[in-house]
Amino acid sequence: MLVKRGVKKNIVLVPGKYFMADSNKPCQYMRAAFSCATADQLMKGFKNLAELIREEIALQNAQIIDP
Repeated sequence: MLVKRGVKKNIVLVPGKYFMADSNKPCQYMRAAFSCATADQLMKGFKNLAELIREEIALQNAQIIDP
């Protein structure tokens, strides 16, 4: 799961369903929060997040090809 793998890259993501009026409904969104970060730290964090997303896409594609 993306949220669990993000922790390994120091990225904390929260499933978006917890911010919806009905948290029991499926939700495709997630929330990343940051505070007190420098511009350099933000850039590093966003690069890590982009890498994590690319990895997730590759995993999803691999599952489609070889279920």
